[in-house]
Amino acid sequence: MIITIQTFPEMMLKFKFKTAEKEIELPIKWTELDASFACEPPEVLYHYTDLTGANGIITSKSLRLTKIQYLNDESEMKYGVNLFRAAVDNISERMPDSEKKEFLKTTAEQLDSFMNTNVCVASFCENGNLLSQWRAYGGSRCGIALGFSREPLRKILSAGSMNLWKCVYDSKSQNKIIQNLIDHLLRSYDTIVEYRNSCDDWGRVKQGLITFFNTIFLRIAPILKNYHFREELEWRIVTTPLDCRNYNYSAYVSNERVLQCYTLGFSISEDGKCDILDEIVIGPYKDADLIRDALSVLLLHNKYTYRSIGLSLIPYRGK
Repeated sequence: MIITIQTFPEMMLKFKFKTAEKEIELPIKWTELDASFACEPPEVLYHYTDLTGANGIITSKSLRLTKIQYLNDESEMKYGVNLFRAAVDNISERMPDSEKKEFLKTTAEQLDSFMNTNVCVASFCENGNLLSQWRAYGGSRCGIALGFSREPLRKILSAGSMNLWKCVYDSKSQNKIIQNLIDHLLRSYDTIVEYRNSCDDWGRVKQGLITFFNTIFLRIAPILKNYHFREELEWRIVTTPLDCRNYNYSAYVSNERVLQCYTLGFSISEDGKCDILDEIVIGPYKDADLIRDALSVLLLHNKYTYRSIGLSLIPYRGK
């Protein structure tokens, strides 16, 4: 028997298993779950960082995607998992099929065992001049918003292995996504049950479907966020679960920080130019003009084409 998970550029996943008679495919499209997150991004998305981070991104011509468990917000992932479990408890109460109910609850219970999966993300904002972000990257540092152009950004996303999705803050939309996920899971379960007698290892096929589903869910959970963060207007690049042996996957261990991440390289033309940046915004800070001049030289030497470097006029000053 063969159990495989395949990814496709048309935003589709397929769960495949082989019975004694034939091979079965169970496809799922992200847009069937809900179009609120799998939608068209704006022309420019802003990645907030500080001067050190901006220098690293510009000179390395790459963006670091952080493993979700290493983000600063401890509620990441747990929020979506709790939504799913609450929905499962509610649906299970009305489910007459005891075996299907057990399957659904087992899926929810096993989410914890998949929480350490190597799903990596990078965050962007629709607004390139947001006070809350300057506060986060201000203080004793200078905040920088790197404006990424939509098409060059999407171009570097490996087909099928990562997606650029809009974060969902509205509880109604979140519940719709969770419900659609559960509907897909139960329909998939109904499909594999039909072939139960022709499977040489029914338990393995059933567990394979749980693994497949949890792989899907853990890619969607990072974009389900508490409504208190709605001002951030966040978009995220979210990867498939990554093999830690991947050449671009790495770990950093120091007294200051422990981190696992994936390095996403930018597209470079034959003459060495890079067109992924549209504009750069420098946050409220002393000597902002000097920082702008230095950044222009840095971008020139690294052969970036861009539209402008601007200064935030928000009257905020850190320490």
